[in-house]
Amino acid sequence: MHWWLPEISVSEKILRSVIVYFFLLAMFRLLGKREVAQMTVFDLIVLLILSNVLQNAMIGPDNSVTGGLIGATSILAVNWVVGRLAFSSRKFERTIEGVPMLLAHRGHFVEQNLRRANISKEELLRALGQVECPERRRAARHGTISLITLFEAENPERSRVPLIVGYGLALVCLVWVLRDFHIVSFLHELANVNWKWVVLGMAFDVVSYAVQALRWKLLLTPFGKVHLNRSIRAVFAGLFANLVFPLRPGEFLRSYVISSSEGITLGRVLGSVGVERFVDLVIATASLAVVSLVVALPRRFERVADTLGIITLVLLTIIVSLVLYLEIKLGNDPVPEPGRRRLSGKVMAVLTDLHAIGTAPTFYPAVLASLLMPFCQVLALWAMMRSYGLHLSLLAAVVVLLVINIGVSLPNAPANFGSYQFFCVVGLNVFQVEKTTATGFSFFAFIALTFPFIFLGFAALLRSGLSLRSMREKVIGGVTKPLKPNAPN
Repeated sequence: MHWWLPEISVSEKILRSVIVYFFLLAMFRLLGKREVAQMTVFDLIVLLILSNVLQNAMIGPDNSVTGGLIGATSILAVNWVVGRLAFSSRKFERTIEGVPMLLAHRGHFVEQNLRRANISKEELLRALGQVECPERRRAARHGTISLITLFEAENPERSRVPLIVGYGLALVCLVWVLRDFHIVSFLHELANVNWKWVVLGMAFDVVSYAVQALRWKLLLTPFGKVHLNRSIRAVFAGLFANLVFPLRPGEFLRSYVISSSEGITLGRVLGSVGVERFVDLVIATASLAVVSLVVALPRRFERVADTLGIITLVLLTIIVSLVLYLEIKLGNDPVPEPGRRRLSGKVMAVLTDLHAIGTAPTFYPAVLASLLMPFCQVLALWAMMRSYGLHLSLLAAVVVLLVINIGVSLPNAPANFGSYQFFCVVGLNVFQVEKTTATGFSFFAFIALTFPFIFLGFAALLRSGLSLRSMREKVIGGVTKPLKPNAPN
């Protein structure tokens, strides 16, 4: 017997471990909640015997160190996958972990549920510490016994169609991108990367989002003083949420963070985000129109540019007309006459906020910052091209970035994975870059430009007073109460 050489095949070792894992998962799920948490001495003895009995089922005749490590890694990997599935799907979570069960209500035991959970009255009272409380007692899905208030609201079930469509689009994009992709060529190109250009590209990308935070601060100035460091934290926390969750909930999360920390109503903050998106649309459309005069774009790109131009022109006309209408209305009739029919209160509030943003002196510096932000992103992408050996012009980087930004505008998989690669390859194809090289660059640029925000975004999240769990509750369950003002400046 050799310490490091497994005596059975790796595939058999993995299969044994996975079978035992799912067997135990099914048994604990079927035998009741007490086996998981409220264990007696007898339950503990059973668990110890189980671990010894199932040991041979997992390792077989293999006693090598490598075999044990493979088995442990397999179990941890399967457990991680199950945890991620339970994290992203409530139905799967209820299937695996069960649902909370009401054990007592208003001083009376629910006998039927106690029998189903295999928990005696004495065990329930011992677990609760015999605390008299006019609240409900329940066995949580993990097996622990906890208290909930009588007025706890259930989170409504949300449609999973957008989630399925988003992941489906990402999968289709990845299948197309990876077709005819040569991993050996990619590794060879990766070995020749100039890392100085990579660091420079990362720096420009981080600066671009700091500029976005400055723009956001300027747009929110009519509603109150916004600290730049808190605005930056909110933007980076939102970016981290976009990396972790599908359908890009980071816009809502960063609005919630800044609303809680600066005392500005959430509606006004979300309105400023809408103004941001509209200004970005105008700049992207104008840039695409200018680029089409210099670069010979494919016919389909020209059709997209024409469609965006028409949509942007219509929206711009509507918004400018509303602002002018409100300007005249407020100037001529600042106090409404009693009994006179006016716009509804909510619509009037939105128009008033829009008027305040558009006529504030800080709006013009915000527009200037809106021009600086994509310029930094163009420099970041161009630096990544230089590092990868793609000697394209700065104008080519502008075209590729426009294609990527337009393509990922629809919410999809976390971090826009899949769609980013697809539209990056499409943009590079305009300049006759070979598909294998373009695919390799799309993955390289995605990883390099995303990597800093994993750490910066997580740090910003913690500094904002949120945790991973509370972030999930905010972006999935919705906002129900403000953040505690414990985040330092």
